[in-house]
Amino acid sequence: MNGYIPQNTVIFVERSRITTLSKNEILPATVGFKAYGILCLKSGWTKPLIVISKNMFTDHFKYRNEGIVYNYDQWVDKIADAISVSQINIKHGIILRSSGLKERLSERGLFCSKNTKYEDIKKDLTLYLDSLCDIDGVWGHEIAIIAQELVEPIAQKGHLSNERALSQHTRDWIIEEETSFQPATKLALRKWREPIEPDTYEVLALEKAGKVIDGLKIPAFWAHALKKRIHYEWVSDSTRVYIVQADEEDSDLGDAPAILNDLTSYHQTTYIPSILKKPTEFHYKNYPKIKNTSIYAMIGYSFPNIFILDDLNVLNNLSLGNIDPRLEEDINNIAKHELVVRMDIITEDQAERQMLPRANFRDAKSTLDWIKEKASLHSDFFAKNPVFILHNFIPAKSSVFAFAKPNKRRVLIESLWGLPEGLYYFSHDKYSIDTLSADINEAKKLQRKYVIKEDIKFKSLFVFPDSTDGNWKTRHMAPRYGWHRCISDRSTLQYIAIKSREIADIVGKGISIMWFVGIDEQHFGVKALPWHHESIPFGVEFSRPYELKLSSDKIISISSLADLERLEEMADLRPQDIRIIKIVPREDALLRNREAITRIGNVAVKLGAVIRLEGGVLSHALYQLKRTKAHVEVRNPFFDDDRPEYNKLVRDKIPENILSRGEEIEVAYYSNTDLTRLLKDKLLEEAFEIHLSGNIEEMCEELADIQEVIDALIKHINRSKDDISLLQERKRTKAGGFESGVVLLKTHNPPPVSFDENKLLETKAVKTVDITIDELYKRSMRPKVVKDKRRGANELLFDLRVPLLNESWEVAISEDVLTQLAGKKVYIKGIREGAHQKVRVIATPKETQGKLI
Repeated sequence: MNGYIPQNTVIFVERSRITTLSKNEILPATVGFKAYGILCLKSGWTKPLIVISKNMFTDHFKYRNEGIVYNYDQWVDKIADAISVSQINIKHGIILRSSGLKERLSERGLFCSKNTKYEDIKKDLTLYLDSLCDIDGVWGHEIAIIAQELVEPIAQKGHLSNERALSQHTRDWIIEEETSFQPATKLALRKWREPIEPDTYEVLALEKAGKVIDGLKIPAFWAHALKKRIHYEWVSDSTRVYIVQADEEDSDLGDAPAILNDLTSYHQTTYIPSILKKPTEFHYKNYPKIKNTSIYAMIGYSFPNIFILDDLNVLNNLSLGNIDPRLEEDINNIAKHELVVRMDIITEDQAERQMLPRANFRDAKSTLDWIKEKASLHSDFFAKNPVFILHNFIPAKSSVFAFAKPNKRRVLIESLWGLPEGLYYFSHDKYSIDTLSADINEAKKLQRKYVIKEDIKFKSLFVFPDSTDGNWKTRHMAPRYGWHRCISDRSTLQYIAIKSREIADIVGKGISIMWFVGIDEQHFGVKALPWHHESIPFGVEFSRPYELKLSSDKIISISSLADLERLEEMADLRPQDIRIIKIVPREDALLRNREAITRIGNVAVKLGAVIRLEGGVLSHALYQLKRTKAHVEVRNPFFDDDRPEYNKLVRDKIPENILSRGEEIEVAYYSNTDLTRLLKDKLLEEAFEIHLSGNIEEMCEELADIQEVIDALIKHINRSKDDISLLQERKRTKAGGFESGVVLLKTHNPPPVSFDENKLLETKAVKTVDITIDELYKRSMRPKVVKDKRRGANELLFDLRVPLLNESWEVAISEDVLTQLAGKKVYIKGIREGAHQKVRVIATPKETQGKLI
């Protein structure tokens, strides 16, 4: 196969004729994306099909909406004729499936399918078209229809995918079986280990009944060779796998977050207002969102102009719908450039301060309307001394929540493209940064040496202002940014870590600090700007990941307030099948809405469902949910405070180097024969490291390690390098070195068939074989089995020899051996023999005493 292009012709049914589309005529705009994907596969990898023009569904939808009875006889006759001349075996049945002209992977599962028989085509086709018309949002879709031979009987079915959300590399796949509740199987393609050429496979046959991975490797290798991300749906009849759907992941959708922002668009107003005012000492003392900026100023940060609206008379008039002309003039002037308005109140309850109303504006009228609305909605508004905080929007590439504590070396960081609200709900990157010293002054000197542990996740969504109205909107990530680090510059992470520690020292307690990262450095003079901080209640507990147990179990996503209202209505009916609730905000009204978060928590409690949250543990949403007593499953938890065990020989100065970083360690010391054994183990470990090295530089590093171990071993056994060199020279003289790259494949010394003196004395020539390195590895890594060795009348033994370099292997035990094992005790013994691991299986009569090693 030369590419992701059709490999076969297809019978195409139109209103008045049947045609055969050539490979070049098969386009998504004609047959739809689903049919196109299937037709890109070898014909033997799927079942035969025909495609029906989009015009049939268009006609049906139009006439149905107009209440007109449409005669489908012409279409049905053509479809029946097309099936009869196709390769479809009508005895197996037929499946009708949608193939939308815009039905990409993101729409997978939107439409339905229907099984039918050849003789029932007319009746079932009408029912199927009706069911398509009843789907929400189908209006405007152009849908071709696939009629394909059914796979019967279906023993297994499922999905095979290397989508970005599942895998960073196209070579790594996930296999899911719908009829099993076992965890998904990972399939890692390594051509050097298993050199499969998909072009040579006409069908996807299974070597063993039910072992679908044999057949699924083939289309996986095919897609990987094309560097494609594909989601396959497959079915199996126990002897073969059939691909019934092949959706290519959209590669042209989404926004590029790193370039979406015009960092130079920030403008700070110089206008001097009348009603709005600069913060006073009273504000710095009582309102955390303002107080924090004074703390940051203590360590050298300059902030944009911040304006306060807290005049109670003006606010009271606003709540009644009356706008002070002086306020209108102030807003008109500062709203000439994008404006953010936040609220704060005076309260000791931190939960009340979280997720207070906030909005983005690009005109004065919208700003005034919003302030007026908020002033009139809150009955207890004036009792808590509210203030509106106004400032011009600060463009930034990404956002951070960083957790730091006084006198603690470690700083935790969560990061995502766009605005901080994305971190409440969406997958993101996490970093754990060791600043190497509890003393902050010492830590500042070591900034370039900080140890950074990272956990990079796939990120599909982020939050950014809309280009027209400024509303904060959830956006899809452009594919190439999905696995891209939000902060790729180590120096930025190091900078945020030490500055977060400074702020925590001033505050005097552990705090989560929100940062804007990737700002206009020419204007602000820094690469990252702290904006707000608060304490985080780390004492909360999170529920363990919940796995669906029944096929009827449901996952419900809440993307809008309308979704939430529907879920609340469902909760009143007490459904038992809603197990997981996911929060995936798609609208500004849900992104920062404390009331909505509380309602989601309450409905989860009512349903007994788990809330699955991919957002951070350093931001507000999680703790607002926990206040409702809901079970919250954090899908992206922070690094465990692990204590790794090594239990291996290390270089002499390693403990000293670890201690210098302030870590605690445990060590043990060995000598004599114990050390000899450890050095031999270390040599084997380093040999594997050089085997896994990826380039010349890495190989040289590992060679240096191996040489260090060899030198230590020579010294420990009281020998000299000259002793070893002498032995080396003797062996080279006798058997040569390894310069020529000779690989011994086989030896052969057949017994003479006669006593012909000439044949007996004949010199046997060297036979040179042309064999690829992939084929060589395939041969050398093959497990070798010696079966059915009899050691007694009722005893069975067989050995399996596996090369140690084999990363994974499996061997099928034949039915005759299984029969002989019946009724016996079976023991497995592992024995290392040189570069092989021997696995010995011993079966003895049950009355015989055996030993398992």
